[in-house]
Amino acid sequence: MQSEFNIEGMTCASCQARIEKAVKNLDSVEFVAVNLLTNKMTVRHKNSSDIEKIIEACEAAGYGASLASKEITKEKQNDIKSDKKLKSKKIRLIFSILLMLILMYIAMGEMLGLKLPFNFEKIEASGLFALSQMLISAIIMLINYEYFTRGFKAIFYKNPNMDSLIALGSSASFIYSVYVLFKILDSLMYMDFNSVSHLRHSLYFESAAMILTLISIGKYLEDKSKHKATKAIRDLMDLAPKFAVRIVDGREEKVSVDDLRVSDIILIKPGEKAPVDGIVMEGGSDVDTSSISGESLPIYKKVGDRIISSSIILTGTVKLKAEKVGSDTEISKIIRLVEDANQTKAPIAKLADKVSGIFIPIVILISLVTFLIWNIIGIGFEKSLIYAISVLVVSCPCALGLATPVAIMVATGKAARNSILIKSGQSLESIGKTDLAIFDKTGTITYGYPAVTDILEIKETNGELLKLAASLEKHSEHPIAKAVVDEYMKSSDSFYKINNFRNLSGSGIIGEIEGKKYFLGKISSLENRANYKEASKLMNDLSRDGKTVMGLADDSEILGLIAVIDLIKPSSKEAIESLQNMKIKVLMLTGDNFNTASKFARDLNIEEFKADVLPSDKERYINSKNEEGYNTLMVGDGINDAPSLARAKSSIAIGSGTDIAVESADMVILNNNLLDVVNAIGLSKATLRNIKENLFWAFIYNIILIPIAAGAFSSFGIVLNPMLGSLAMSLSSLFVVGNALRLNNYKMLHKSMKEQIEERDKKYNLKNIENDKDQIKINKKIEGEKGKMKKTYTVENMMCDHCKKTVEKIALNTKDVDKAEVTLDKKELYIEFNDSFREDELVNSINEAGYKVIK
Repeated sequence: MQSEFNIEGMTCASCQARIEKAVKNLDSVEFVAVNLLTNKMTVRHKNSSDIEKIIEACEAAGYGASLASKEITKEKQNDIKSDKKLKSKKIRLIFSILLMLILMYIAMGEMLGLKLPFNFEKIEASGLFALSQMLISAIIMLINYEYFTRGFKAIFYKNPNMDSLIALGSSASFIYSVYVLFKILDSLMYMDFNSVSHLRHSLYFESAAMILTLISIGKYLEDKSKHKATKAIRDLMDLAPKFAVRIVDGREEKVSVDDLRVSDIILIKPGEKAPVDGIVMEGGSDVDTSSISGESLPIYKKVGDRIISSSIILTGTVKLKAEKVGSDTEISKIIRLVEDANQTKAPIAKLADKVSGIFIPIVILISLVTFLIWNIIGIGFEKSLIYAISVLVVSCPCALGLATPVAIMVATGKAARNSILIKSGQSLESIGKTDLAIFDKTGTITYGYPAVTDILEIKETNGELLKLAASLEKHSEHPIAKAVVDEYMKSSDSFYKINNFRNLSGSGIIGEIEGKKYFLGKISSLENRANYKEASKLMNDLSRDGKTVMGLADDSEILGLIAVIDLIKPSSKEAIESLQNMKIKVLMLTGDNFNTASKFARDLNIEEFKADVLPSDKERYINSKNEEGYNTLMVGDGINDAPSLARAKSSIAIGSGTDIAVESADMVILNNNLLDVVNAIGLSKATLRNIKENLFWAFIYNIILIPIAAGAFSSFGIVLNPMLGSLAMSLSSLFVVGNALRLNNYKMLHKSMKEQIEERDKKYNLKNIENDKDQIKINKKIEGEKGKMKKTYTVENMMCDHCKKTVEKIALNTKDVDKAEVTLDKKELYIEFNDSFREDELVNSINEAGYKVIK
């Protein structure tokens, strides 16, 4: 089982490494990962009884631990707690800075030619001069007491951390200065003013206080930056509404979203957010899903459609039946995925972890050696101590510890805001190394369901060709049958009664309509019917475009053809070209026959593809590519893709795919836009580059400044006193966090749904706009009746004959509308139109007149 813990008292990468080591030593623990950025620990262990042992191991190492809740409300409380801590730090920091300015004025004002209070500049006042510095310094140390309690506690538990270095450095400066203070008082007693004059310049109270103040400034700015880095998760949490209106026995009651249960009926008004995942039971509305799916255009949802939690209801009131509530909603799952990704480590972080584990003891050892060597050389106790203190405060394990997690946090947040869910740090790293991208075709490169593109009458049927075909297909379960029925139902829901219906395996279907037999299926099964040659020629022309063609015939002749195609997603070609430009080889795997696969491969400029592939064949093929040394990436959506997704070194599932595909993949793209595959790889590369930069500067900082702080270059006049050392240490952490935040500026490739619609319509030469099941507008070209087509709309807000005449007039004034009739009692508008009719023009004109068109 896997548990998550909140960790208290961590300040640096050494803390992180020591907690991991302490918990790993437990026999029942299989895996442990500590995140310095979020102060959380993920542990995979054998049973629930291990939880207490894990907490005890953390406490024995000197840190607090508690089991973290997975509920969003708890996480939100923790976030509020974090905000309060940040505010408290700010207040303490302000007091520290004010006191520090007073202390610096007293300690250094004389050197700057400033007039000191109480005649402190006089030699006789040296006792008060030193005592006032000690008191102010002591107050600053008291304000920042946490560094000492945490630091010395860590030393007591034999796990020194960054706070230990600060506590040792500041305490050493303070204690030495107290010793000097007593020497000053002693010299004043004997009127030894020469010694007093020398001792006045040996006070380091300001160094003790300055170390703490500068470190506090750095830690506060670092915490603010870390707070900014975790903004993505907080923004996701804020998406979910806190209250909902539930319908109970016809009454409306306002309740907390935590009280909602599956099957509750919830009322949502325009401008409000959906509190649960559910099905529309009543009403309809344009819905803004941009915060979840990244799609900028609203999508109209009607009765029977599903609405995801946190979607915004824009135009109408809906009643929603709750399907998933609380932690089961899509938004909750997204938040957990983003959080889980931030709890895992990228493999590149291992080097930093190894160094961090031994960093603090080595620094303390270097500090002691520095002190001893300079004393042996004979430069004196005072200078030797200053060099030793400088080594302690200049060292920065924080930069090493933050290098990886802050970059991963920013990257996963950036991805989540752009509808890409990354499940782990390892996934984020591995996908950037991809050199072979393997795509499933159906449902991944294409939409995964057929759509009617051509209806061609060979024999005059009085416009009944589609009705005849749909009446037959209504009795079939084949996906093509659904496409034909759906197409017909966009203009009518009146079907012919079918008798003696039969499925003819491998060839088509047959049934009787008004005593006459009709066949719908393969053209090759209609050789004995009239018009066969003409139908075959048309079929061949359509097939070359990758379309599947069916013929409708009676006993004597072929009446017409209906063509369907699994349309290529508009983003697919650009995504594949972008990958190829990145020097990534692209391969398509499909269960389709060779001819169909070949057509799609040509359209997409894919040089290599495998047709007639079974799910087991896909998995074996990917394994063979892994063995050849490729860094494989599999992109798929279906149950049959799950083994392949699991086998590939990296994998991406399409969000509209099956649950098992989503579970098997390393990443999920929510909006079905394959450009997000390119975005995921590009963001991964940028993140890896950012982590390497962070690690490089963290290592270089310590390699360069520790020798300087130890006085190795003092003979050249290059020295680093404790105050400058503490400032440099703070800046190193800020640099790492600031560099990681640059990932927020990474530019994602994006194409709006409107652009995708326009490209697809142009590609397939489709003109009459309708809504398909994904609310993507798709055109259909229907030939017959000299290009005439019919459609009925529901128009709300029509009340009288004046309304009726107004709507009819608007329709007739719309280009290429030949006939318009309004049925007032049904609130319906019936129109007849030609191919170039613009539906959006009609709908906008009616809506602007104060009515509401429902397509």
